[in-house]
Formats: sequence, structure tokens, C-alpha cells
Amino acid sequence: YFFRTGPKGILWGMVISGAGKVIAVFLKEVICF
Repeated sequence: YFFRTGPKGILWGMVISGAGKVIAVFLKEVICF
């Protein structure tokens, strides 16, 4: 990750990966329609 491993790094990792999943699902829904 861009941040060093630690509380902040793990938190940012979860936020980035979570946002990526949400965006991926949203794009899939839009493309399906």
C-alpha cells in the first residue's frame, strides 16, 4: 500500500478496498441496465 503498515495504513487499506468494491458493484449495476 501507499501507507506504511500500521493502524492508519490498515484503515486506509480497508477504506480504499471497500470503496473499490462499492464502485465495482455500482458500475456492474449500471452496465446491466
